Amino acid sequence: MITAYDPASNASVPVTILGFGAGPRAVGSIAIDQITTDPAIVKRPTGKDVTLLTFTYLLENDWDLVSEDLWRDCTHIGIFCNWSHPRNPYHPSGAGRQTWEWQVKKNAKLGQYQLVIRAWHSCGAQVDPNAYHQCGKQLDWVIGSAGPVFIQ
Repeated sequence: MITAYDPASNASVPVTILGFGAGPRAVGSIAIDQITTDPAIVKRPTGKDVTLLTFTYLLENDWDLVSEDLWRDCTHIGIFCNWSHPRNPYHPSGAGRQTWEWQVKKNAKLGQYQLVIRAWHSCGAQVDPNAYHQCGKQLDWVIGSAGPVFIQ
């Protein structure tokens, strides 16, 4: 359990963890950094109009597998929601600036969203926990998120 306190009032304050990682290339530095979105508030389009929502982020290393998922916050309706739209397949990615885009259309659900980025160094293994032993001590992974973005 993590508890944070305001030093002035000693009152507890909320904590948000935006990313974490494990492994030799994920510890001691920020492996996913500078996650931004433009725009932060989108009015849901009507008719055949489309609004392009663009996320950018920086990968500090090359990764065998990367995924970008847009998660919708469903806590306001009393359920845990890990819904993502659209879900991109895992793909390799080199270090450097990355861009991910979502075409917001009239059928987009209203609410709050965040981009969740996951990256793995899999040593050529499939996405199978039983295959990770071939990496030895070189297996690493990171996760980072950005948001919120609001569809109104």
